[in-house]
Amino acid sequence: MAALPFLTRLISEYGGTATATAFHAAAIVLSIALLCGMYLRLLARPALAASHAAPARLREAVRRSLLMALVFAGSLPVACFSPTLAKCCRLPAIPVRLLFREAPTTAQGPAEESAGQEG
Repeated sequence: MAALPFLTRLISEYGGTATATAFHAAAIVLSIALLCGMYLRLLARPALAASHAAPARLREAVRRSLLMALVFAGSLPVACFSPTLAKCCRLPAIPVRLLFREAPTTAQGPAEESAGQEG
C-alpha cells in the first residue's frame, strides 16, 4: 500500500508506455493478492481475527479480492501491445467494486450503546 503513490505517479507520467502500464497492473495485483492472503490467514486461524470479522465476511472479502485481481491481471498481457487498451481493460473494476462491496455495518460504539441503554 505504501507504494501506491509511486505507482500513481508512474502511471501518470509514463502511462503511455507498456512497461509502466504493466508494472502498475502487476503491483496492484500483488497488493490485492497480499490482502487476499491476509483474509485467508484469518479464515484459517479465526482466533487471530477481531470479533466482528465473521467468516462469511472474510469469505466475501476473498471473493472481492480475487475478482479485482483478475481484472487487473487480465490487463497485463494487453499492456504489452497497447497500454491504452490495457487501461480500458481495467474499467470492469468499477462495476466489480460497486456490485461486490461490503454491506454497511450497523455496529454501535461503546458510547452509543450506553446512551441507548440509559434512554
